[in-house]
Amino acid sequence: MPVVTIQQGPRDAEPRRELVARITDAFVHAYDIPADTVQADRPTPTENRR
Repeated sequence: MPVVTIQQGPRDAEPRRELVARITDAFVHAYDIPADTVQADRPTPTENRR
């Protein structure tokens, strides 16, 4: 199961969701795996302020 960690400065929730969706899609297509097997690390509470 792939685990993806993305570190970035604060961003609004919608662009973060879009980024995670696109990265998940890339894993699905590259490795021919179900999307629910890809895990993205959750943002820390300080990243969730925006």
